[in-house]
Amino acid sequence: MSDMFSIGANAIQQYRHSLTTVSNNIANLNTEGYSRQVSNVSESAPVEKGNIFLGTGARLEGVVRSYDQFTEGSLRNSNSDLETQQPQVKYANRIIDLMGSQTAGLSSALDQFFASAAELSTDPASVTTRGGFLRDADVLASRFRELAGGLSAIDKETRADLNKQVATMNTLTEQMTLVNKQLARKSTAQKQPPGLLDQRDAILRDMSAVTRVHVIEQVSGQVSVRLGSSGGTSLVEPTGATMLGIEFSESDPGRIDLIANPYGDPEVTSTVSSGALGGLMSLRSQTLTPAMDSFDRLAQTLVKEVNEIHQGGLDAYGQRGEDLFKIEAIFEVSAPTIAGDVDVAIEVVDPDAFKYAPFEMQYMGADKVWKIQDKATGTISFSPPGASVVEHAGLSLVFDGNLSDGDSFFIDPKVRPAAGMQMTLKDPMSIAAAALMRVVPANNNVGDAKGSVSFDQSLEFEGFQFGKSVTQLINNPNAVSDAHVIGSNIQPAFVIPRGVSDVSLMMDVPQNSRLQFQVMTHEGVHVLGHAIDTDTQAGMLSLDGGFRDGSQYSSSYLNGEGDNAYLNMGLTYGYLAESSNQISYQNNAAGTGLDMVNTAIPANAYSDRVTLTENPAASSIDLITNGALKLNGHSLGALTLAANTESSAAAMASWINSSVATIAGVTQATTLTAKADELDYNKLVSINGTTIAHGSPAPASASDLVTLINAQTTTTHVVAAATALGGVTLSNAAGYEGQPISLGNPDETSNSNGLGQANKTYTSIGVTATASTVINVTKLNLDFAQQVSINGTTITGNYQTDASAAGLAALINAQSATTHVVATANSNGGLSLTNTAGYEGQNIALANPVSGSTTNALGQLNKVYTGTLSMGSDDKVRFTFGADGVPSDLAELGFRTGLYVDGTVSEDLAVFVAGEGVASISAGFTQQKMDASNERQKDAPFMVAFTSDSEYTITDTRSATVVATRAFEPGEEITYQNFTLALDSQPVMGDTFTIEENIDGVGNNGNILLMVDLQNKPVVDGYQTISDAYIDVVSTVGNKATLSRISQEALQVVYDQAVESRDAISGVSLDKEAADLIRFQQAYQASAQVIQVASKLFDSILGLR
Repeated sequence: MSDMFSIGANAIQQYRHSLTTVSNNIANLNTEGYSRQVSNVSESAPVEKGNIFLGTGARLEGVVRSYDQFTEGSLRNSNSDLETQQPQVKYANRIIDLMGSQTAGLSSALDQFFASAAELSTDPASVTTRGGFLRDADVLASRFRELAGGLSAIDKETRADLNKQVATMNTLTEQMTLVNKQLARKSTAQKQPPGLLDQRDAILRDMSAVTRVHVIEQVSGQVSVRLGSSGGTSLVEPTGATMLGIEFSESDPGRIDLIANPYGDPEVTSTVSSGALGGLMSLRSQTLTPAMDSFDRLAQTLVKEVNEIHQGGLDAYGQRGEDLFKIEAIFEVSAPTIAGDVDVAIEVVDPDAFKYAPFEMQYMGADKVWKIQDKATGTISFSPPGASVVEHAGLSLVFDGNLSDGDSFFIDPKVRPAAGMQMTLKDPMSIAAAALMRVVPANNNVGDAKGSVSFDQSLEFEGFQFGKSVTQLINNPNAVSDAHVIGSNIQPAFVIPRGVSDVSLMMDVPQNSRLQFQVMTHEGVHVLGHAIDTDTQAGMLSLDGGFRDGSQYSSSYLNGEGDNAYLNMGLTYGYLAESSNQISYQNNAAGTGLDMVNTAIPANAYSDRVTLTENPAASSIDLITNGALKLNGHSLGALTLAANTESSAAAMASWINSSVATIAGVTQATTLTAKADELDYNKLVSINGTTIAHGSPAPASASDLVTLINAQTTTTHVVAAATALGGVTLSNAAGYEGQPISLGNPDETSNSNGLGQANKTYTSIGVTATASTVINVTKLNLDFAQQVSINGTTITGNYQTDASAAGLAALINAQSATTHVVATANSNGGLSLTNTAGYEGQNIALANPVSGSTTNALGQLNKVYTGTLSMGSDDKVRFTFGADGVPSDLAELGFRTGLYVDGTVSEDLAVFVAGEGVASISAGFTQQKMDASNERQKDAPFMVAFTSDSEYTITDTRSATVVATRAFEPGEEITYQNFTLALDSQPVMGDTFTIEENIDGVGNNGNILLMVDLQNKPVVDGYQTISDAYIDVVSTVGNKATLSRISQEALQVVYDQAVESRDAISGVSLDKEAADLIRFQQAYQASAQVIQVASKLFDSILGLR
């Protein structure tokens, strides 16, 4: 009876708790995050009565949540996916509203700009129309800045939103950590307070709204949370949590790095692709940044194209057009390593190439180059050596101050290109509406063809495929060697680029080498070098794609000089040394100031040691053939080496000095003139070894001196004449034309003579050569344990007695009469050997009397040492080649062969090192930026002449140079430099068209029409107009916004279904709770009836007693 009573009592308690749970569910019907709770009831253990088991009722295990882990995970994932689309929809629509506006967008401003250009083309002389064009150009630039500012504002908002999402995630992570600590107090989830678990799940759902998370639930109900997937970065563990940080790239707004543990040991997290955080990152990388980049690119393209057109026209003042727009960038420059005062000036010179990316520049002092590292890509590049202006990514950088090795600059642009767009012109008359050039058909043209010319800022020629730019060589023509080149007749070895000036490209060749320079233009014009056969011509023009197809080889200007040179350029192939002027200042006679003194510096050429050649034959040989070399334009005779002799600098100097100038085969006399203020009657003068005696009294005028000189003509073979200005002119006597004239002074202490001239030999060519042989020996070289013989004479004596340079020099000088060599000890303990007077430039043979030794007491190799040449001229020393001359001929004289360009190179020149063998190359040059002041060939007027119906020539009209001979196909356009000539019908042989400068800068509308045509020109990426490209940017963003909105609507359905699935399990249903309420109430009442029945039974039993 007691069992029945106990079962009923327990059941009442159980159903009372169940009713309480149902009531609690009903009370929390609208509580956010509340999970429906149920009473967990189980059967009590039965008791055994004999052979049977009797039940003991039920017991309440606890109150638990209605919860399904899979359903909850699906809800979190669908929530993440849905939140991903929100930033795309929100901000993409903002971009569309900004850029797609009819009034505030770019399309209307572009249309108005081109409409104003079209209006200006109808009346280019109108100041009012010009002013309207400038107004609308300024509106266009302003619209670019406004839109760029709007995009920048969205960029800042999304940055702030990203920071907010990261902060939210960090807050949720901290909250989850606290919940985990509370959950750790119970061993199983069933023992956990349902409200605590609801709090946990609510936090996880909030985290999934920020980004997708992977949740691992422990037995205790604690959770581990990772970013994205099971392999993602850990955010929450039962033992702790990881905070997040965010880093933005200044150079690439689309690049965002999520950083784990940013204040400890930071590391980049796993990829985030969903949730609000993933949506924002996707928006920036796939929508906002591409839109900003495309908009910048649009601004850069517009500025480039408009400026190129404007620069190609004439303004109302008849001047070349200037930039209409500019990209005005702002840079942050830091120089942490600079100890001195160094400034840097930065200018955007190529808006199209300007990149919104920071970079670092480091100066490498040894090579005088800048190492440039792009911080966005990590790419490293180097500036040309010694460049005064460094160009990088469309920027021009000029440094002012003393740079040191390792100096670094960090340069960070702070304004995007579109945001820096400005209009530069203020004067309406500065609008270049007129065409720069015009086409003028010749009056005697037979055909009816008319031409039109268009201008492009870019050159038609894009450069040679092969060949190293000389600017990449060390800028030192006197260097021993900077490059070694194998001879090739088909591939250029070097390119002399347009824009460099004062070029000298030097080549060392071996003895008897046939290596030679050949210089070509891309049109096949042979500028410098040697005559070549047709096969070689074809080979040189065949391999490198830089040579224009259809151009014909021409040697019309090969090695031309003056007016006969290509484009009248100052070109030399051979060897060149020129005179110069030196400006100095000295106190004036009154002591009141300084007078400028302009001192003429004569040209001086110094050779290396001349080549040693021995002739053991019984007959003479020619070291240099007749006419192989020219000196200052005059052919030199053969340099002959007699039988059983060896070459020497002395013989070569004598050969040069005995050479005579000829014009049209007529030998020219050697002449020299002493000005009146140079004559010094207190000094004597000797001519060709004969002293001109003064007598008594001394001469007092030029006429007196002339009389004395002519009295000795039969001996000197020189005649004198007084000049009208009181000077004296000397020349060869009849029959002695071209012979050198040697001047001297009997007073050997004087460097000049009575004519006021230097004591030296004067030649008809105007160049005087002297020879010397010098052997310098250092103190370390001297070896007093050995002996030495000089020119076959052994230097006798005890070398150890005075083991010094002075002691050895004394022994050598004791035999100078035999050796014709004198030694001089110097202050550093070494000595020098040279020829005695009268033997200058003769070879010096060193040997050691002891056989088997390779060196001697001088520490020098046992061999013959040749001398060097020194050549001087008041004007220049200029060697060039005759028909049979080659660089090895100059090598005989100790000179290297060079290519020289005096002035600025106006177009790229391909340089071949032709022949077989290896040549050593060095270079010198001045590099400068090409502009209107030095741009000789760009925009140069030219003439197109049809030599046949299928061939034409292009002639530079300023220099009358035929720069190209080309084949012609009917209907094709003719391009040259920056211009394209279009003919409206077929020309015929004899027709000529001159493209010359336009003389009308006011009424002409040729250039502004090109501006109008730009509206329909595919200048963006080669296939889109500017307007189309802008519409494409807006459409791309709009498409992404539409796709995001559609995705959002679809994902909303998925999310709603996930919510319904969760609610079906964990949600509170009034119908269900009402049913449970009735059910538990009835069960409660039934349990009470059980107790009542048990009580009656108990009372009945008691009544039986």
